[in-house]
Amino acid sequence: MKKILSFMLALLMLCGTVSLFASCSAEVDGIVTLSNAVVDVDLTGYELVYGDSQRGEAYTATFRDYMSSFASQLTAAVGKKFSPYTMTRAKTGPADKEILVGLTVREESRSALADIEGDGFLIRVTENKIVLVGTSNLFTTMAVRYFAERFLGESANAGVLCVNEEARADEVGTLTLANSEEASYTYVHKDGMGIYPPAFAGTTSASANNTYEEYSQTAIGLITERMKELSGLRDKYFPVKTDKDSYDKQVLVGEVSDPASNELLKTVKENEFVIATSGDDVIVNAWNEKVLSVGIARYLDLLTEAQVKHEDGSKSVVFPREFRFTDFADEGWVLDFPRPDTADLSLYNTMDASGGALQFLYMGKGATLAAHKDYCDKLKAEGYTVYMENEIEGSAFTTLVNRETGVMLYVAYNAYSHLDEYDTEYDWTASKVKTKDPNVYEYEPAIRIVSAKLENSYLIPEKLATKQTYEKVTDAAISTMPLYSKAVGLSYVITLEDGSFIVFDGGNINDGGTEFDTLWKILTAMYAKINGGADPTTQKPIRIAAWIMTHAHPDHINAFEKMLSKYGNTGLLKMDYMIASIPGEHSAWPVGGLASYVSPERIAAMQKTIRGGFEYIKVHTGQRLYFANLEIEILATWEDLNPWVINDGNETNTVMRFTLSNQDAPATKVTQLWTGDAQRWLSRYLCAMYGSYLESDMVSVGHHGNVGCEIDLYDTVKPTTIWWPHNASAAANYLNPKNKEKGFQFEVDQYFANSIPSVKYIFTSGEKATGDDYFTTLVFTKNGPDYDNIFDLITGEKLSYTDISKDVFANVSSCMKK
Repeated sequence: MKKILSFMLALLMLCGTVSLFASCSAEVDGIVTLSNAVVDVDLTGYELVYGDSQRGEAYTATFRDYMSSFASQLTAAVGKKFSPYTMTRAKTGPADKEILVGLTVREESRSALADIEGDGFLIRVTENKIVLVGTSNLFTTMAVRYFAERFLGESANAGVLCVNEEARADEVGTLTLANSEEASYTYVHKDGMGIYPPAFAGTTSASANNTYEEYSQTAIGLITERMKELSGLRDKYFPVKTDKDSYDKQVLVGEVSDPASNELLKTVKENEFVIATSGDDVIVNAWNEKVLSVGIARYLDLLTEAQVKHEDGSKSVVFPREFRFTDFADEGWVLDFPRPDTADLSLYNTMDASGGALQFLYMGKGATLAAHKDYCDKLKAEGYTVYMENEIEGSAFTTLVNRETGVMLYVAYNAYSHLDEYDTEYDWTASKVKTKDPNVYEYEPAIRIVSAKLENSYLIPEKLATKQTYEKVTDAAISTMPLYSKAVGLSYVITLEDGSFIVFDGGNINDGGTEFDTLWKILTAMYAKINGGADPTTQKPIRIAAWIMTHAHPDHINAFEKMLSKYGNTGLLKMDYMIASIPGEHSAWPVGGLASYVSPERIAAMQKTIRGGFEYIKVHTGQRLYFANLEIEILATWEDLNPWVINDGNETNTVMRFTLSNQDAPATKVTQLWTGDAQRWLSRYLCAMYGSYLESDMVSVGHHGNVGCEIDLYDTVKPTTIWWPHNASAAANYLNPKNKEKGFQFEVDQYFANSIPSVKYIFTSGEKATGDDYFTTLVFTKNGPDYDNIFDLITGEKLSYTDISKDVFANVSSCMKK
């Protein structure tokens, strides 16, 4: 007790010392003049009260939230619970201790407001009041911010503050963004936004000419609409431009080339946005679009607070000069970890990596393999341990964990070692980072860091990180679920040598369809084949070692999800893992969110549909997993495309390669590159990153043969066997030479069927089967690289699952390149 009293006495003496030795002239702190008199204020018994809105209408949610935030700051600083009350709800009276914010009915507030010269704010300490008031609601927020930053710092202790009796900002000045007669501001976003050609560019599809907006463009649309509402002016008064040029008066939104905006961004954390004035400009910026969207919502409210209604009925929108407003988006992101300190390496942006994870993208000449190694060494010195690591074609991928702090860091270096080996004949922009030259692939080496709390990282379990021992009970096989009529979908089942299964995506459900029953029958039939004709039991159920989801489109996952719902709780089915890399609803999409995605809530619901549940694994590029005789290598996820804009949900696809071995013949291995619905962006990323490393025995056709991967990818893979996730009649249509001029997808499909010497077999997913023949697949057999009519090669023969598996593996093994 004596120690506490002594400390308090010392604190009070310190406050007195500041007053005693103050200079004769008042202290100037930026735009604020501080009085010489410094007093100590014991906040015990004080209440936080704010008055009526100074614009004559109700406060916006932003102002009310700001009062709650201020109350939290007071609570943290002085150790006493503060709650903000409006004047009408205040439990205090004129004689009580109060922190008065804005224009209240108390005489102290009105007197302080009257003492402000011009536009500005005043903070004043009286006998039992602390007054914070500005000449408008926005100036009042400036007073609150200054008070919090100046007086709620280290000097606050045990409920006592050292406060200047007066802090005033007079003649601060304002910016008139618009009035009822004119508006002189230009609304500016980064040059090059919204110009990325969509995946369907160069095709005859109705989607070929679809336009889209990136978030900054959408945000400006929201801002100008609010400005029209507040000022009564029409569209022509609110021009929207890019930062290719600069303007006398600008509202700068998001990432732009303006130096003031970039410097301002460096002053806030990665989960914070900033709204500020700089000279005659207004800046709204954040490190990523998720946070920027929160900042835009706040800015729209601040514009409303800035509206002034004049006696003649006219209206103005008036913003303070020297204004700064910051807040944060609470996504549970981990920001507190050691950062790279390599020269010529700087943070370019961040990206919401979903589920509480955040990606930090570092770019510059300092982005090298050596910098990646140095940074990982720095992390290890700070208590992180390597969980898994890998190097491929000059790129490096390291996952580290810190058990003490509960943090996971995934650190990747993208070298793009094969960048110079590729160009493209398609006339569309490859990158907005370095160039707009449509004739080259442009990727800039980068270091990516994904941070997350360990409980949100969904790490690959250690037992799956190394090759496994197992008892072989069957040969490995690949099968596909047939697709009805002209349906689109992707559903493959891989039988592993230990008798378990990998379900790859799982397919769609057509209107009134029962594909989920078909998938179940495939699994039970394969189970019976392995187990001497026996049906699954609760003691010995079907075991799905992993369900792999490339992306969340219905034609890839609906049938499997429905199958879990119908059969999961019978006890006849066991599932160990779900493997995916799932973006958040708004984390990888320019506007509006993904058309369909798997939310954490949806995953939790699926886990409950199957007895015993399953574990979700979130994968990152460069990682490897092992199941029995299968090695899975993650080659690309949607995280790799930042900073390029994903303007099609198929680009949120995960690309991976399977390597299947044979326990009876260890030298025999078959490689399968699964492209899922990868399209041009992922196709180019794969080529630039890996080059000839991509060579594989088998490859799946990107996006069902529709608008998918480019010719360069298939040329690089050099497959012997192609799996076509579409029905036979649709594949035949793509391969019809008469359709060659309909778009690049026809060129690509006919190219790998006609022009790549390595291709010997093309398997489609077949048509609807009859009876118990659920494994039908139409086979295109290519006897040589040159022929006149692809339709002469369509046999029409339906093969059983056993025949397909035997044929594919026997022939691929004999043609093996590795």
